[in-house]
Amino acid sequence: MFFQILGAIAGSGHALLSGRTMDGLAAVRGPRPPGCQQPKLTQRQARIAQQMQDRPRTASAAIPWRRLPPKFGVTRPTISRHLATAPPQ
Repeated sequence: MFFQILGAIAGSGHALLSGRTMDGLAAVRGPRPPGCQQPKLTQRQARIAQQMQDRPRTASAAIPWRRLPPKFGVTRPTISRHLATAPPQ
């Protein structure tokens, strides 16, 4: 009987901990579906990257494509993916 009581207390403690963990994870995830990664670039960063790419290719304003991703700390495919899905301005 004593071990049954200890088991019941341990089970309720585990359920309480599990419930708090799920609540915390739901609060962090927000409206995103589970397992979905956060975007690497914010909307503002994607807009700035788009503006940098659309600049006139003059000698003073040209930004080489290879220098664009390091400015944002991402890879070249990430920049390409964000620019491809960005709405036209």
